[in-house]
Amino acid sequence: MPSTQSNWAVAVTSPQGELRAAKGLRDDGFEFFFPRIKRRVRHRGKRVARLDPLFPNYIFVLLAHAWFEMNEIINRISNTTHIHCLIQNDEKVSTIPHTTIQEIKSRCDADGVFTPPPKPKFVAGEGVRIASGQFYGFSGLVEEVLKNERAVVSLRTLGKVNVAVADLLAG
Repeated sequence: MPSTQSNWAVAVTSPQGELRAAKGLRDDGFEFFFPRIKRRVRHRGKRVARLDPLFPNYIFVLLAHAWFEMNEIINRISNTTHIHCLIQNDEKVSTIPHTTIQEIKSRCDADGVFTPPPKPKFVAGEGVRIASGQFYGFSGLVEEVLKNERAVVSLRTLGKVNVAVADLLAG
C-alpha cells in the first residue's frame, strides 16, 4: 500500500487507448488507476449500458519510487504502448496527491467503476410545494437546500414574502 506521501502522475494515452495502455503498465509492473463510469447509450436502436473512461485519454500512474530512480521510471512509463506522454509543468512531471486519488477511488467499486454522487432533488431557485406543517400546500422558491429533504423556502402569503424551513415534494 502506498504511503500518503506518494504521488500519482497523469499519463496521456492515445485516443481510446486506455485499456491497451493499462495492460502495458500492468505488464511493466506499475500500479495505475483507470476509473470508468457506466453510461446508458443507444446502440443499434437499443439503450445499453457501456463502461467509458471517467477521464478519457488519461490514466493515473503511481510514482512510489526513490527520487534517484525517477527519470528511469518516467522514461519507462512514457515508453509504454499507447501512452503518449506524462503531463508536465516546466519540464517537471506534474503530480496529484495520493489523497486526491483515494477520494476518487472511494467512489468506485472493486472494478474501478465510478459511482457519481446522487443528484440533488432540489436546487436553489427551484419552485416547490410545501408537503407538511403550517404552510402545507403552499408553493414557493427554494432559497437553500438542507439535509433530509428539507429546505429554506421563500413563500408569498397574504401579499408578503415569508421564509420557512420545510419538507419538500416535487411540485
